[in-house]
Amino acid sequence: MASTVGDLMTTHVVAAFEEAGFKRLAVSLRMNGVSALPVLDADQRGGGGGLRE
Repeated sequence: MASTVGDLMTTHVVAAFEEAGFKRLAVSLRMNGVSALPVLDADQRGGGGGLRE
């Protein structure tokens, strides 16, 4: 059965800020049931990296 991107993606976006502490990031991963987060700078722009569990 074929799936569309809309079937697999969510509109609830979760991201981390560069200055967030490790504990906060770990909690965010667990609470949101994800294994990776995009990392944003202070201007809310992606830094090209991400955080993986």
